[in-house]
Amino acid sequence: MSTLASRLPDGDAAKLRDTGRVIGWGLAIYAAVALVNAYLKQNPTGSLAVQAVVVEFGAGRLAVAWSDPRGPIPTIATIGRRAGLGAIAGSLTAALVLVFSVTTHGATLAGTSATPSMLLVGLLTAGLIAMRDELLLRGVVLRALDRSAPPAVGLVVCGLAGAAVTVGAAIAKAGDTITLPWHEALVSALLSVCFAILWRRDRGAWLAWGAHTAWLFTIGPLAHGGLLDVRWAAGRWGGGDVNASTATAVALAAVLLFALAWYHRRK
Repeated sequence: MSTLASRLPDGDAAKLRDTGRVIGWGLAIYAAVALVNAYLKQNPTGSLAVQAVVVEFGAGRLAVAWSDPRGPIPTIATIGRRAGLGAIAGSLTAALVLVFSVTTHGATLAGTSATPSMLLVGLLTAGLIAMRDELLLRGVVLRALDRSAPPAVGLVVCGLAGAAVTVGAAIAKAGDTITLPWHEALVSALLSVCFAILWRRDRGAWLAWGAHTAWLFTIGPLAHGGLLDVRWAAGRWGGGDVNASTATAVALAAVLLFALAWYHRRK
């Protein structure tokens, strides 16, 4: 990279060096998260908390901010409004996926009951996962490409990063026979681009974090023993799981098209 940088104009060379530095730090943070996950796998909640702290520290070193550093200092009310709007968007998206899947026979619904403690733990877990993934897989990626690539490239790379992490996790868990999770990778990519759009629109993490937390909480604890018990049909359409369902991918593709239109109109 140094050879290439020496051939570029000073401004372009500086951008290239900055991109390389951020990518290097991002890979180091990802490796640290993987180590924490390996050593604390017996304590999932504690592991997620440590991973979130590691990512927060690393992302902070790269100037990945929860709010636009060039704007006014946000108040608690402003932060709450941004996170709340994101939560509404994430909840509506999850509800759309569930309704579409049920009406097209990709899933069925059954009544259930849940304890408040189960829902509270589920919400905490969703918030920690969202914090880790938004800062690392969207914030760091967008920061790396902010100076050296058009905004559309950043959105695409965020989608690819989300898909790559999903495939990598599946390979790490696989035994002798490896089956690549194409449907899960597609769902992850679609969600990643949607969250990246929220990053671009909000110029920070709060909107995307609220949406991601609400998505995980709705399709997870609420739809699996909380308010409902959603059972995904076998086969490609149902997939046996929300993340492996073709119905989920179709619904998210529609959400992504709406998000892209909204982003370009607001921009």
